[in-house]
Amino acid sequence: MNVAFKPAATPDATDPAPPPAGADRFAMLDGWRAASILLVLAGLGPAAWVLQRLFTNRVAAYIATVSYALYILHGALVDTWLGSGGKLVKYAKRPLLLALTFGLAHLSTFRFEQPCVQLATRWTRGLTVKTPA
Repeated sequence: MNVAFKPAATPDATDPAPPPAGADRFAMLDGWRAASILLVLAGLGPAAWVLQRLFTNRVAAYIATVSYALYILHGALVDTWLGSGGKLVKYAKRPLLLALTFGLAHLSTFRFEQPCVQLATRWTRGLTVKTPA
């Protein structure tokens, strides 16, 4: 059996440069994970009352109520005229995008989602689900 030996490929100008040693050591601690870790640590410490006040006020409760609609609508609105243009134009339109997103999320939550949930609750009141024995 004749097996040809192939030398390791030599890097050329088209190969990307390898990252510096230790560059990815903290890659898992991106912004969201770091913020989450800090919130957990702050919640365990003596300043937990600050987090409690931050997350148990009326504004936080309202944002939590409309959060699903915000999540759905912001993606759709960013793909419209409000999300187009150069960097400066996008930032100039950002307040309008924010106001329209919150306005539509409010309407969606309180005029569509909650009435539908209430209707479904009335329709299913008294129904039982039989589980297999």
